Amino acid sequence: ISGTMKGISEAILKPNIQHFTKCDPDYGQRIAAKLGIKL
Repeated sequence: ISGTMKGISEAILKPNIQHFTKCDPDYGQRIAAKLGIKL
């Protein structure tokens, strides 16, 4: 999923990553790390 999210603005990425993190904290953290987003 992180590959398809590259190039999307951080303003859009952060809320989506927060949803992933609510469902599975480890998964959300891994996606954020791959995209270089600090939560």
